[in-house]
Amino acid sequence: MAGVERSGGEPGAQVRPQSPPPFQYVGALDAFPWTCGNEHCQRPLFDPVSAACCTSYMCRKCIEVGRPCPVCSATVPSVVSVANPRCLTQLDQLEVRCPSSCGQLMSRKKFIHHYPACPRPCPKCGAESTTLSPATQLSHEQTECPMVDIVCDKCNMAMKRGMLKMHIKEDCPVLCRFGCNEKIAPLKQKAHEEAVCPEVSVKCPKCDAQFKRKDTDVHDRNDCPVGCPLGCGMKVPPIKQDQHASTSCAAFLVPCTGMVVGCQWKGPRGQLAQHTVSCAFELQRPILLRLASLENTLLSSLSLMDRHLSSSCVLHEPVLNEEKGYSSTITGVQPGCTSEAQAIVCPTAHPLDWSGKQLSNSTFSGKNLSGFLMCNASLVNADLSGANLSHVNFSKANMRGAILDGADLTSANMAGATLHESSLRGANFHLTILPAALIRTDMTLCNLTHAVIPQAFELSGSILNSTKLPRELPGVNFSNCKLAGFDFSGFLLKGANFLGADLSGTKFSGSILSGANLQGSNLRNCDLSDSKLDSTNLSCSDLGYADCSNADLSGSDLTGVYLCSTNFTNVKLDRFHLAPTATKWERAWDLAADFCDDDATVTNRRPKTVDTDNRRCCAWCSGYVSCEGWKTL
Repeated sequence: MAGVERSGGEPGAQVRPQSPPPFQYVGALDAFPWTCGNEHCQRPLFDPVSAACCTSYMCRKCIEVGRPCPVCSATVPSVVSVANPRCLTQLDQLEVRCPSSCGQLMSRKKFIHHYPACPRPCPKCGAESTTLSPATQLSHEQTECPMVDIVCDKCNMAMKRGMLKMHIKEDCPVLCRFGCNEKIAPLKQKAHEEAVCPEVSVKCPKCDAQFKRKDTDVHDRNDCPVGCPLGCGMKVPPIKQDQHASTSCAAFLVPCTGMVVGCQWKGPRGQLAQHTVSCAFELQRPILLRLASLENTLLSSLSLMDRHLSSSCVLHEPVLNEEKGYSSTITGVQPGCTSEAQAIVCPTAHPLDWSGKQLSNSTFSGKNLSGFLMCNASLVNADLSGANLSHVNFSKANMRGAILDGADLTSANMAGATLHESSLRGANFHLTILPAALIRTDMTLCNLTHAVIPQAFELSGSILNSTKLPRELPGVNFSNCKLAGFDFSGFLLKGANFLGADLSGTKFSGSILSGANLQGSNLRNCDLSDSKLDSTNLSCSDLGYADCSNADLSGSDLTGVYLCSTNFTNVKLDRFHLAPTATKWERAWDLAADFCDDDATVTNRRPKTVDTDNRRCCAWCSGYVSCEGWKTL
C-alpha cells in the first residue's frame, strides 16, 4: 500500500503510514485523552511512542532521538511504540470524514486504508474524475493535466500544457515554406513572405519579369531593359548593351565600307546606307582594291626578306662573322639557304662544313641546319631548340648542356657525341644514331622507338617522363633515373641496371628482368605481376604496396627489402637470399605461395607474416611443421 510501512519485520507486525493522512475529525476533541504531548501538535496521536526520559505519549514524527524532549526538555535517549491497547483502540475508533469528493464517514483506522484509493480532484488543475486516484494521478499529469509545465519540442519554450495548442498555432517558429531556412512564427509568416523572404517570386514593376526576390539586384543590373545610352530609342538589357551597339544600334558610329580604299567618312549606322550610295570611293572600289593588292604584295616581299636576313638566315647572324672563322659575305645566290617564301632567295653564302668549329653558347633556335657537318665541333650550352638538324653529323661533338628541345634529329649521327646534362625534351629521334651514354639528360616526351641504340646504352640520372623506348633494352644502365609511372610492361630488360632509380608506380607486368640490378630502387606501388625477376638484385629496395603476384623471384637477393602491404600471391622464390633481420615484412599479402627450397639462404627464420586463411604453415617453404621457421598464422 502506498504511503505505509511496517514497524517491524516479524509476522503480524502492525502496518502504519509514513505520514498522517488529512484527518477531518467529526465531533469535539477537547476531552479526548490521547493527544500528542508536543505543544506544537496537540492532535490525536498518530503512530504513538513514549520516550524513556518521561511517560508522555507523542506522535513519532513529533519527537527525535538525541534531541531535547518537547515535554521534559531532557535529551531523548530512545523511544518505544505505545502498546497500550486502550489507547490504540480509542485512536482507531475516532470518527473522521473523507476530504475527497466521496465525503464518507468512517473510523480513523478504516480511513487510513480508504484514503489512498479514494478518487479526488487533481491538485494542480482541479479536474474531477471517478478514475482520478493516486494510482492514476501520475498518468494524468504526464498526459492530460493542462497546468503541468512542459517544453515545446520544436522551439524548447517552457509553458503550461493547456497553452501548447495556441502556442503551436500562433507563436511556435517554423521553417519558411519557400525554403529560405528562416524560422518564422505562424502569425508573422504572411508579413515575412510579402516583404522579406528572398525565395518568394516577385514581379519587376518595369518589365513584368518574374524572378526570386534575392535576384532583384542581378535582374536590375543585367536583365531589366533600359533605354539605349546612345539615343537610338531602343530598350536593351544592360548586359547586352555592347552587343546592341556593335551590331544593330542606329546611333552607333561606324566607318564607311570604302575605308579599305581610302574613304574617311564615319557616322551613325542609320546613315550608312545613304552615304554609300554617293561615296566616290565605293564607286571606284574595284580599281582601288587592285592597286592596294599590288602595293601590299611588294611591301610584304621586302619585309619578308628583311625578317629572314635578320632572324632566320643561319649564315647572316653576328655569331657567324669573320672573327668566328667563317664567311658571312654576300656573294650572290648560293644553294643551301632558302627563305620560307617561294619568291625570295637568300643571297647569303652557305658553307656546310663546320667540323671542329667553336660554337659554344651559340643560338641556333629554329634554324635550318639540315645536312651540316659538325664532327668534333664544340656546342657546349648551345641553343638548338626547334632547329632542323636532320642528317647532321654530330659524331664526337661536345654538346654538354646543349638545349635541343623540339629539334628534328631525323637520321642524324650522334655516335661518340657528349650530351651530358643536355635537354632533349620532345626532340625527334627517328633513325637517329645515339651516343653510348645520355647521362643526366632531360628526355621528357622523346620517342626513341625507331632510334639506333648502341649496346650497353647508359641513361643514368636522366629524366624519362612520358618517353617512348624500344621494347628490347638488355643491359641498359638506368641507374638513378627518374622513371616514376613508366610503363615497362612486356619489355626485355635482362641485365639492366636500375641502381637507385625512382621506379614508384612503374609497370613491369610481364617484363623480363632476369639478372637485373634493382638495388636501392624505389619500387613503391609498382606492378611486377607475371614478370620474370630470377637472379635479380633487389637488396635494400622499397617494394611497399607493389603487386608481385605470379612473379618469378628465384635466386633473387631480397636482403633489406621493405615489404609493406606487398602482394606476393603465387610468387616463386626458389633459392632466394633473405636476411629478415634487415627486411621489413609489414602486412605482406599471402606469403604461403610457391616458396623456398632447400637451397634458399635464410637467416633468423622469424618473419612477420599475415595469412587471412589462418593456415598453419612454414613461412619459408611449402611444408607445415617440417622446419624451425613455422608458426601459426
